[in-house]
Amino acid sequence: MKNINQRKGPRYPSSRSLGNCWLIYIKKLLRSQLLLSIVGGIMVGSFFGFLTLQFLKGEGALEVIDEQDKVNATKAPEENLVRLLDASSSETFYVVQVGLFSKATNAESHQSALKKEGIDSFIWEREGEYFLLYGTFFSESDAKKEALQLEEKSIPAYVKAWKLELDNLQVTEGEKEWLENVYQLGIESLQKEQAIDPALWHQLHQQEPPSQRVESISRAIEPIVQKGEKLSPKGSQWLAILYTFENHLKNG
Repeated sequence: MKNINQRKGPRYPSSRSLGNCWLIYIKKLLRSQLLLSIVGGIMVGSFFGFLTLQFLKGEGALEVIDEQDKVNATKAPEENLVRLLDASSSETFYVVQVGLFSKATNAESHQSALKKEGIDSFIWEREGEYFLLYGTFFSESDAKKEALQLEEKSIPAYVKAWKLELDNLQVTEGEKEWLENVYQLGIESLQKEQAIDPALWHQLHQQEPPSQRVESISRAIEPIVQKGEKLSPKGSQWLAILYTFENHLKNG
């Protein structure tokens, strides 16, 4: 017969064991919440940090765009630029050179001396040199005839080819049209060996200039046209206009 005390029945945890279980459970719960808090904090911080970074990058981009717009606003529309005066780029004239100097004062002194002998000349400054020129001619033979007449007066004269140094110069369509009209007017007058017709010139002069540099060229040409037939020899007027073209377009 078995002893009743030796029977085995269900064992119930003691109050102490229950307390330990709750303590372990609470610790795990706290650890889980702490871990979630840390992870959540990192995620939230990363999210707001990303938004802040994007905002600052966008603000910087706006500043760059604004600055670029300011730069672009000061530039001429390059897509509207064209080569200037295809005719003048290839057209070659002939001039009679009566002097070449490195100083403007020397050129002016020699010009005054020639003037006393009844010889009108024109000073053309180019790259620091001062050419004293006499007339403009289409053919080399015509220029040589004038040179011989000067040499008969004991004035050294040298015939040389001459052209505008405006290759690769870019202008707007409006500038090109205006300048070509003036150029054609000058060519026709030179062919006829006459001064530019003031009436035809004033039609161009009174037009609204397409740019400030065209306006400055027009003002510079006006007194040259006004002198008209008073200019000598043949082609002196056109020589002065050509110089106005080159000087204003290269330096303006």
